[in-house]
Amino acid sequence: MSYTMCSRITFPANDSRKELKINFITSVEIQSSWKMLTDTADVVLPRKLKIFQGKDMETYFQPGDRIIIELGYNGNLAKEFEGYIQNVSRGVPVKLHCEDEMYMLKRNTVSYSQRSVTLGKLLKDLCKDYDIVTSFGDTELGAVRYSNMSVAAILEDVRKKTGLYSYFIGKTLYCGNVYSDKTELPETRIYLERNAVSQDLQMTGGEYEVVATALLKGGIKLEAKAGKKGAETVNLNYNDKDQSVTLEVLTKFAERYYEALKKQKYKGGIELFGIPSVTHGRVINLSSDITPEMNGKYYVEKVTKTFSDNATYRQKVELGGRFE
Repeated sequence: MSYTMCSRITFPANDSRKELKINFITSVEIQSSWKMLTDTADVVLPRKLKIFQGKDMETYFQPGDRIIIELGYNGNLAKEFEGYIQNVSRGVPVKLHCEDEMYMLKRNTVSYSQRSVTLGKLLKDLCKDYDIVTSFGDTELGAVRYSNMSVAAILEDVRKKTGLYSYFIGKTLYCGNVYSDKTELPETRIYLERNAVSQDLQMTGGEYEVVATALLKGGIKLEAKAGKKGAETVNLNYNDKDQSVTLEVLTKFAERYYEALKKQKYKGGIELFGIPSVTHGRVINLSSDITPEMNGKYYVEKVTKTFSDNATYRQKVELGGRFE
């Protein structure tokens, strides 16, 4: 069966123009990760398109305009990015740099102070226009004081203090850490010899240092370590809604995770064709006939999608720890 690449970029209507749909693009690169705060998309459009002839690009594109990117094969399109134009290059060709919904929180500046606040209340107060998903809503942040800061900068400050990552999927704001969230994650089945262009999974000695932290009442931070000191560090957050965890409990938590982690014989990534579509925050169930020792379930940490008019549609997937 042959596959014909297809694409559609939609610029919804705004106050200065009608909805615009473009099916001919030079290239697209989309980077997304639950560790990045902001997903990005770089779009290159041919200046020679008939609709652009004799027109100033300001007629069509302005920072803040919404954009939806769909990619696929044989007319079957999947939404791969939705966000806003962050800047426009006016030269030839036309280049658009775009950001996901975090673009809006970068432009929403607030002053916020509380003598004592939980993560859930802070998110609700600052991101009231969005659905919020977190397993750490009861986490005590203690006293906070922010003056004329963007909401995105505040979320980044929370990450630095707690290790909890904020990111958007669509218009839903997530805050947490997929390694410590005990939730069912969607799976994508990947057969290495069938779906992959290449792989750079590297054998490791299974040496890691796991650092587990828990926030107690009053903003007190408890820390426990397991594994080999000085090895690659894996940071975890212990979700204790009662905030009564002891050092012994936290140490056992770190040790259990290390015992599972050191079984991971491979790390790195795989490069896939455009389908099946893979996104971060899910699990890849990897199978290989030639190298069955690679078989297993892995967290997806980052995905870089590239699509270009030289008939190339690829997904570079960075894999995290084993999902057990």
